[in-house]
Amino acid sequence: DILELGTALLRNKSSLAHEAWNVLEQVFMAALDCSDAATAKSCLDDLQRHFPADKSARVQLLVGRWHEFNGNTKEAEVIYRKLYDSNHANTMAVKRLVALEISAGNTNQAVTMLKEYLSTFSSDMQAWHELGELYLEAGQFADAMFCFEE
Repeated sequence: DILELGTALLRNKSSLAHEAWNVLEQVFMAALDCSDAATAKSCLDDLQRHFPADKSARVQLLVGRWHEFNGNTKEAEVIYRKLYDSNHANTMAVKRLVALEISAGNTNQAVTMLKEYLSTFSSDMQAWHELGELYLEAGQFADAMFCFEE
């Protein structure tokens, strides 16, 4: 739905004013979810033209997602680490790094990163849930229960 509706909205981008950029970002993510590489690339190109990636952390995150989509996880990791190193409060960079660790089967590293993240951002329910799921997979039920209660 988002892909179809967003694409239809973008046909008349000028009527969206500044909201066009948010719609482009949402359509980009939906296109990745639907494996529509052409639409995703078109959206990313538009965003990069308006917000150069070297100046926009948000667009850099999208470039990282593009690399992930194309299987270039090392390139994505470089982007996310650079973003994290320049700003430890960049929660999306940390979450993407955790996702890369999980997808690579590095559960212990993902747990370590999530615990460190949660020591700063303790109100992030999504992160607590993810940590709980990792503990469940490892059979650490008491730790998982603690996470789900948080």
